[in-house]
Amino acid sequence: CLLSSRIASSFSIVSPLVSSSVNKPPRTALLYQRENGRDRDIVVTKPSSDSADPMMPFEDDIPSRTESNGDDQRYDVVTGEVIGAAGRMGSFWLQTSPNVVPVPRGLAPGSLSQKTGVPIYVNIHSGSWKDVYQQTSPERRNDLVWIGNGLLADDSTFEQQDSTVVIPHYAMLQVYGKLYTSEKSPPTYVYGKHAKLVQKELEQHGGVQTEIVTSWTEMKVKAARKIFWASCMWLFCHYDKQSEPLTVKEVHEQYTPQLEKLVQELAPAFHELTSSVTPDADNSAFVKDTLQYLEDYSLSIPDAVVKLECAIDEIPTRNGVFSSQRNKHPQPFHEELIAKVAGSKTLERSIATANTSHDDSTVMSGGRYTIELPLESNNKMSVVCSASTGNNNNVNDDNKKVVVIGDGIVGTSIALNLARRGIKNVVVLDDHATNNGETARASSSRAWINANNKSSASYQWFNQVGMQFWKQDPILRDLPNWDGSLVGYQSKLPPHLSPNAGYPVEGPLSPHRISELQTITKFEDPNHVYHFPSEGHVDHSVAIQSLREEAKRMGVQFISNEEIEDITYHDDHQQEISGVCTKSTITKEITHISADVVVVTTSSGLQKKNHVHRIPILKQSPLVSTTSPSPATVSHVVVVDNVSKSNYVLVGQDDTLEAGGDEYDSFSTSTTAAVHNHRKYQSEPSSLLKDAEDLLISTEGDELPTVGFMSPSAAGGALYVAAANSNSVTLGPFIGALVACEIAENATCELLKSFRPQTKM
Repeated sequence: CLLSSRIASSFSIVSPLVSSSVNKPPRTALLYQRENGRDRDIVVTKPSSDSADPMMPFEDDIPSRTESNGDDQRYDVVTGEVIGAAGRMGSFWLQTSPNVVPVPRGLAPGSLSQKTGVPIYVNIHSGSWKDVYQQTSPERRNDLVWIGNGLLADDSTFEQQDSTVVIPHYAMLQVYGKLYTSEKSPPTYVYGKHAKLVQKELEQHGGVQTEIVTSWTEMKVKAARKIFWASCMWLFCHYDKQSEPLTVKEVHEQYTPQLEKLVQELAPAFHELTSSVTPDADNSAFVKDTLQYLEDYSLSIPDAVVKLECAIDEIPTRNGVFSSQRNKHPQPFHEELIAKVAGSKTLERSIATANTSHDDSTVMSGGRYTIELPLESNNKMSVVCSASTGNNNNVNDDNKKVVVIGDGIVGTSIALNLARRGIKNVVVLDDHATNNGETARASSSRAWINANNKSSASYQWFNQVGMQFWKQDPILRDLPNWDGSLVGYQSKLPPHLSPNAGYPVEGPLSPHRISELQTITKFEDPNHVYHFPSEGHVDHSVAIQSLREEAKRMGVQFISNEEIEDITYHDDHQQEISGVCTKSTITKEITHISADVVVVTTSSGLQKKNHVHRIPILKQSPLVSTTSPSPATVSHVVVVDNVSKSNYVLVGQDDTLEAGGDEYDSFSTSTTAAVHNHRKYQSEPSSLLKDAEDLLISTEGDELPTVGFMSPSAAGGALYVAAANSNSVTLGPFIGALVACEIAENATCELLKSFRPQTKM
């Protein structure tokens, strides 16, 4: 099912020169307009697996969150993390509280909640549980809540760590949907540290019957019985390949004798796995009880069909658990069914489990490992990485020379984080003059810190981590104002931004609530206005200056008034970078600066030369103008409109009104006369960019960052591009830390996989 959703709205700005009758300044700092914005094509499908990303629900199933005065809710305190939030089962936990947040793939569990005692819900297939365990710092492992059927794969790990384990007996048919269960369903079993909290959430928010299990041995028996259902039902749902797959209810109606035969055959393996003793020689009582359990659970979700692809993918932790006992307890019927339904190769994967040891929980798959970002000791944030190849890995880390082109928030953040990681030779170049860290021309960075209206759930989550990084970096955390924002839409919110999707949202708001939050704007369509209380804004020039001062204190060198004439290599084949040639904008003197890595964060000042690669980065810098100070009655409100052109209006701390964007003139005519008539300055895009049109690839309309080496291997030297594009303020500091991690540690960060330059070439 494909739906095209055009997200747009409009509102008018009431002149800020008109006195407000409200003495108390509004809580809201941002107003966001969607006027003829870019199209968002949302693919709406039935979920194919719990690990798919992103996955969207149907709009009619998105619940609304009740309005609140906002005073009784702290959005800066994370009360839970969700691994696998893009899947059906994971999305449930996001709906329990706006303070339960998704963990994007590549971020180590526990990085967002930071302190022990906060649950980390793991909702991915059990074959990846070992990786999650290794990605989590030792002091947070007992906060992991394992939800699924993989307990028996490595039960010693869970028992030793006092982990919380959930054996679910409920279903969720789509992301952000409802839990399905019934009175006939067996209870969902919960064991471990967070058992009471999990029980409360499932009963209150899902209506699920639960039972807390206090014995580890008993929990192993419950888990093995659930694996019986997961291992048997799919084989009969898809037994007849010539017909439509059967529902689980139809399996019991048509294949009861075969199901009984399979249970009878696997019973000895069950007892071996659980160390349980069968009370009768022929297992008749056990088989009867197990068949009744299978039927009870199936009838609680009678129309469900077990997905064939999912079952095959997870066979090592489903059927493979029983296959691990095949040498001692032969299973010919079991193996015949697997071969018939899924093929001989799948059977081989299941049988291979018999020869696989589950004792080694110390190694993460794919050679991956975690690297902690350089924050304060009580603010631990780690990312999942793998070893990099090429790109001057032979250079000793401490002696590596790095040149960063561009001293905006991204470039300055990269330089600071390189210094934090011990890189002693870092030079930042820019083609304009600076005055105590403030640029002479307007920065292209925006002042809005948000994760609003991103193109996918995964990208929204990446921006949420960027917001969190602002709160954890000791240089930046006290600078933003986190007063929230108002956003007007033409219709409902996109699914991954819905009120119950892991991002605090209030709305749609009533006219009264809108007037409570702000007083200087009037929405033309007030029916779809939402409040995002966790968002904020910052004076980006102050942020850049703070980063710059800290970087200089740590030895970073900043050189202004330098155009980049060329990027140089040791040979004509461009196998290894030797540095950059610069030209002073004042003296016209040519200088060569040696470097092992060159990082490009801006298009400004780049000249067209043969040795410079085609770099996917935005061509233009926005136009900016400001007014003289306005009356004190003006509230500090940011207005952003015309999404595709990135225009905005904001009120600064000194009560000046600033307007900017890619098409300032067309925007200014629709704003207040104060903005239009009081231009303090207006900076045109650098003429240098006109010479670089063949060099640069325009990413107009592409909000995604571009981050990574221009060549993934040693070929092409060590030219690195790091452009946050339309989200530079929100993402700049976080991307800076990730880029420094890749360069200084010779690592590849999994979080940046979707943003590589090769995806835009």
